[in-house]
Amino acid sequence: MTIKRKRPVALIVAASMALALSACTVSNPPDDVGIKESPAAVTISGRWEISHATDGNGADYSLQTIYGTGISYGGVLSLNDDGTFSKYIGITNGDSDAYEGSYSVEGDILRLEYRNGTVEEAEYLPESDQIKIEQEDFLSDGMIAEYWERK
Repeated sequence: MTIKRKRPVALIVAASMALALSACTVSNPPDDVGIKESPAAVTISGRWEISHATDGNGADYSLQTIYGTGISYGGVLSLNDDGTFSKYIGITNGDSDAYEGSYSVEGDILRLEYRNGTVEEAEYLPESDQIKIEQEDFLSDGMIAEYWERK
């Protein structure tokens, strides 16, 4: 009695199935394909609290020097998803037009437009997840940078 071996047929079937399955694999596109949004546009909304300030040389600058003893009440910058904001620091006089408005983001630059017409620019720092707002130091005629941290 002779036994017929079916290995060549089995190998051909197995190879055909492997080839067919390899054509069906899913590959993921690289992460850098498509439209990129700036880190600020993706993550800027939320509640931010003032953490510290520095002078033009990068040295620590007292928030109490800027805002007086009212800074003990803190400072909050709320950036809402609908493009509105409020920024309250220390003791306020209740004039919401001076503390609220709308904001826009272009790249890492944040533009705050208060309802009273004042415009302020800030920079989002993605590496530290902070917002930096520069302002004039009326005591030294230099610049002060306030840093806000996400809470």
